[in-house]
Amino acid sequence: MRYPPTVAFVNAVVRGRTFDDAMGTATGIVRRLDPAAGRASFQILGPAPAPLGRLRGEHRVQFFLKGTRRADMRNALKEVLSAMPNVRRRVTIDVDPLSVL
Repeated sequence: MRYPPTVAFVNAVVRGRTFDDAMGTATGIVRRLDPAAGRASFQILGPAPAPLGRLRGEHRVQFFLKGTRRADMRNALKEVLSAMPNVRRRVTIDVDPLSVL
């Protein structure tokens, strides 16, 4: 099934004032990360509502990157988030997460 420890896993959680805001932002990030755009070294799972969908008054949506090359995933996320400066503060990235809550 290609899950850790045989592959690397990155969990990205996007926060927003409303669920639609968080989902729209996460969808925009995922579209820019599309592996078909030359990034075939990882797979994108999601976005989907986070298990803790609302925390401290903010709605949360998450997506995962799964692949064998952490550097490719990290560089792709850095590139996309640097092009979206107003979004960077609302995204939390966890590489090889111990929990996905």
